[in-house]
Amino acid sequence: IAAQMSALRAQINPHFLFNSLNLIGVTALVGDSKTVMHMVEATGRILRYSLYHRETMTGLDEEIEIVLQYLFLQKCRFDDAVKVEIHNDLEGEEILIPAMSIQPVVENCFKHGFGSKKSLHIHISITWDDEERISICVLDNGAGLDPETVWKEEKGGIGLSNIRKRLELIYGKGRASLKIEGQPGVYSSISLLIPVKGERL
Repeated sequence: IAAQMSALRAQINPHFLFNSLNLIGVTALVGDSKTVMHMVEATGRILRYSLYHRETMTGLDEEIEIVLQYLFLQKCRFDDAVKVEIHNDLEGEEILIPAMSIQPVVENCFKHGFGSKKSLHIHISITWDDEERISICVLDNGAGLDPETVWKEEKGGIGLSNIRKRLELIYGKGRASLKIEGQPGVYSSISLLIPVKGERL
């Protein structure tokens, strides 16, 4: 299982690095050296986390910090066209979740989000569900998506299918889940339901 987990997580790095370097290059052409420096630092933090965080699980707050670094990079790219709200009922609680499980979901908003729309509103909600599982929902009002189409596009690739495979390896089939909902032109919603395995920091 450890080897499978490492292989799955390794898929994330080239994809993220390519996008980040492209974004930094464009910003450098504009001549904003201070922003470029902040972008390099944010990219470095995310890469260190994904490359050198050898544990399968990580603290929820640590994962959220990586999401914030990623969102900073996207705000540099899209400026006021992107608005993000985070509602986290579990902030400060010493809970472990799979590493690199939220950032790829947020990245999916940008991958499928804009379409012909000029703005994107992302809402991230982290709560307990009725069965005492961690519920992480990432909702956006962008171009929307069709769940069946997304899974076909994901087949053999990285991103959401990668997360689903890792959840199955960690928790076993049926205990954790990744659910996609959406309507083209209206919205997309991706939810993770993660049982607390008993690990505490």
